[in-house]
Amino acid sequence: MFNNFSLKGKIALFIAISINLSFVVVQTLLAFKIIDSTYPVSAYGFLCIILSILPFLIIIDNISLNQKTYSLEKKMLEEIMNNSAMVSKSNCEGKITYVNSLFCDVSGYKKHQILSGNFNILQLNQFNSTEWDKMYESTVKYGVIWNEIISDTKKNKEKYITDTWVIAEFDEKGNHKGFLSVRHDLTDLHTSLEEIENRREVLSSVMRAI
Repeated sequence: MFNNFSLKGKIALFIAISINLSFVVVQTLLAFKIIDSTYPVSAYGFLCIILSILPFLIIIDNISLNQKTYSLEKKMLEEIMNNSAMVSKSNCEGKITYVNSLFCDVSGYKKHQILSGNFNILQLNQFNSTEWDKMYESTVKYGVIWNEIISDTKKNKEKYITDTWVIAEFDEKGNHKGFLSVRHDLTDLHTSLEEIENRREVLSSVMRAI
């Protein structure tokens, strides 16, 4: 955190540490009666407190600025993610707790139709329980990101292809609390590749006929 301080903030931090160290040293010497409690010594302690106020205010201002910058950067990243990918969250049992607007746009479901349900609503027929067990083990047990190309089903029964990334989420105590999933819609690309493959097969047939 201190690495992100401004030059002014770093100087203030150095001054504050120096003042407080000297104050601790004086108080320690007094406690062990190495020096006597005289007026100059008492005045020095008071002066340390006064002099440390401004550096501490500068440090607090830097921390506040860093927090605002972090919040702004986090918000920008979330906006980029929400505008470029289908994002969803679920709890440990697989119940959907969050979907972004792009997820709804692609799948055809309204938020209220999919929240509190599970991903079976998307009819992921190509993946059996064994595949999902592997996903669970990879993300929860080993803490790695699971990635696979899967075929989902829209509300209108149309198929769409997604490059799906799943990561497990944990609380402060390390307890598993759910999953975060990010999907990129590859349907158009998949369709284009199929068309290219079909044309290649047609061209090959024509060439063989010649």
